[in-house]
Amino acid sequence: AALTSDAVQEVALPEAIDQQNRSTCPTAAAEVFMAKNHPSEYARIIAGLASPEGKVQLAGGSVATRTAGTELADDTNRSIPARLWNPSMMNAAAPNLAYDNVKDAFANGQTGLYDNQFNSLLEQLTGHDFVQRDASAGFKWATLRKIKNATSTQGMVPTHLNWGRRTNGAWEGGHMVDVTSVKDGRVYYANPWGQEESMTKREFKKRMVATQIEQPAAS
Repeated sequence: AALTSDAVQEVALPEAIDQQNRSTCPTAAAEVFMAKNHPSEYARIIAGLASPEGKVQLAGGSVATRTAGTELADDTNRSIPARLWNPSMMNAAAPNLAYDNVKDAFANGQTGLYDNQFNSLLEQLTGHDFVQRDASAGFKWATLRKIKNATSTQGMVPTHLNWGRRTNGAWEGGHMVDVTSVKDGRVYYANPWGQEESMTKREFKKRMVATQIEQPAAS
């Protein structure tokens, strides 16, 4: 009953999905994206992870497996779907690295996901192709225009940003968000900390690293 209640709430309000105290912003952003853009598939995946077998075949053909222990409460205060989803999808994105849900890191020490791993995860989740656009210096405005156009067709556009403060030319870290619209000089996005935010187009452009644009399914 609690699982169903949480899942219904997250489909109704994907922007409230919260990664809590884990460095899983890419998989949390993917969860927001799926709950918003592909809600029936999102629900099917959650049901599979919550099943006695703890497995579900993704649209792209791979199998996602529930991480041992995530059927139980932990120290994150995540919703039940998010607790099942994030560790499983970290492993689905990088199946050879073995993500540890307690240590919040892969066996090789990597935290989070690289953009190519995130792209692969989105393709497995949806069964669709995603075009990764790297926001290099000469193409930032063009990339932002692509994002704006894509929000009108795919609802949300997962985008990697430099995050925190910039000191001596280096940013504090990176973060994944889902852009929902670009209008009135601002970029609006769902932050997988369970909140909706915005920043000026100029600031957003400065922070952009890469974006993932979903391609229409072949007819």
